[in-house]
Amino acid sequence: MFVVGAIDHGLTLAACEPLSGFGPVMDRLRGGEKSALAELQFAHGLIRCGFTPVLEPSSGSKVLDCSVEIGPERVFAEVISPERAAALRSAEDIIQRLAAKIVERTRGSRSEVLLETEPEARFEAIVDAVTAARPDGSVRNFEGVGWVRRDFLGPQPPNVGSWIYNPDPGPALVVASTSVDQRIDKGNTFTSATVRLPLSDERAHRLLSNELSHFSGEERNILAVRVSEVPGGMKWWQSLALRWLQPNRNRRVGAVVLFEQAQVATHSGPVIRRRWQIMENPYAYKPVPRSLIVAISALDEGFA
Repeated sequence: MFVVGAIDHGLTLAACEPLSGFGPVMDRLRGGEKSALAELQFAHGLIRCGFTPVLEPSSGSKVLDCSVEIGPERVFAEVISPERAAALRSAEDIIQRLAAKIVERTRGSRSEVLLETEPEARFEAIVDAVTAARPDGSVRNFEGVGWVRRDFLGPQPPNVGSWIYNPDPGPALVVASTSVDQRIDKGNTFTSATVRLPLSDERAHRLLSNELSHFSGEERNILAVRVSEVPGGMKWWQSLALRWLQPNRNRRVGAVVLFEQAQVATHSGPVIRRRWQIMENPYAYKPVPRSLIVAISALDEGFA
């Protein structure tokens, strides 16, 4: 499975190497920027459509990730990987610190927190609420915090799965932290904390809206989102993108493209399958050419 992934990356690089602007993107990839790989994967998709994209093209004073000429029209694209976005990394860092702090304060128990608030401004209040909950397996709601459950662990290794029911079908950022206090005379004492932060529409919309500054209202633009490793996957982000496209907002984007890839087991061994979805913006200042819409839609392979 490792080899299949490495070969696929190699094929992507080989296909994109002749493109104008490849050198700077490759330098970023060598420097550890995972977002650079997403840009190359999107460009590789355009190549498979029969186009010859340009990497890091200029649009006025801006430098975008990609452009492609469709007849007399030029379409610009910005490619994002939400799992690498600063807003998600920041939220994940905070709930990681929160889980570690709860472990520090609740020795010998298993804690689970389903947040209903942004943790940045309520960090200490969340920790206080968890430590105040008795470790009796009851689920308690703390106003302004969320739902908390604590269970006594002692010498038992923790199950860090979810025990608090969440009626919201949307995705969530999840972090777990565990510690073991080893004592020769008393055995092991386990402590764990699992913190879940639902990924709200508002936070996800901010991730998309942060890219609008790259686009000119005078050009034809695509926002491409790689959802391979982000919570929610293709289905959730598709409905989110449709809600994001509004008659009086986000009109500089002519279409939103979602793409992901995964290894799928077949009789002959694992293979890479790719999914592509494109949503046109009927309110865009400049629509995306129909031929490009059709070509990108045809890339979808499904995971079956």
